Amino acid sequence: MDELLLLFLALFGISALFHIVSLNRTKLTEQFGEHWGRKIGNVIGIVSGWLLFASWAGIWFVPQPALSLPIFQSFWISIPIIEIQIPIIHFIVGLFFLVFGAYFGLSAVSELSLSVSQTQLPNELVTNGIYVKCRHPQYLGGILSHIGISLLMSGLYSFLLTPVIFVAVYAMSHAEEKQLARMFGDRYEEYGDEVPMFLPRIGKG
Repeated sequence: MDELLLLFLALFGISALFHIVSLNRTKLTEQFGEHWGRKIGNVIGIVSGWLLFASWAGIWFVPQPALSLPIFQSFWISIPIIEIQIPIIHFIVGLFFLVFGAYFGLSAVSELSLSVSQTQLPNELVTNGIYVKCRHPQYLGGILSHIGISLLMSGLYSFLLTPVIFVAVYAMSHAEEKQLARMFGDRYEEYGDEVPMFLPRIGKG
């Protein structure tokens, strides 16, 4: 792989680890006290969140070999705004994933507010709206968007890294759930029993 791509991938992993650290409010509180523990956790969460997004975008847009789905490769579409041509099958499938990814991601932000979305730790348990469909719509949106953008950009490495991205997202989601269970107790346990982690329930909300 290209060194620049490996750099972005390393930054993505480091950002995910720091985000997980920011979620362990119990340990931060023990070390720094209630007030500063929460503030430090929020700062680390916000910085790691934005760095995660920036490194994720780097994985999408860094030069890499072209992905080629083995069907309909004779049909291409031009995108004049960014002056590229991509196979029409990449455009159709990629746009499908991107639209649904944006729907889940933006719906999650609208339910939580941007500030809470950055730290992933709300003051109140949110179980309405998009959170009726799955427990981590923001991360689901990120994964779907990753697949969509990888197809739209015909990025081979970006597409092949999808399982790695999912593992990192799952680790962050798991860490969030542990902290949310500490914060909300049985209410979150009941919510977790009723609502799937990623695979959305159809016809709910």
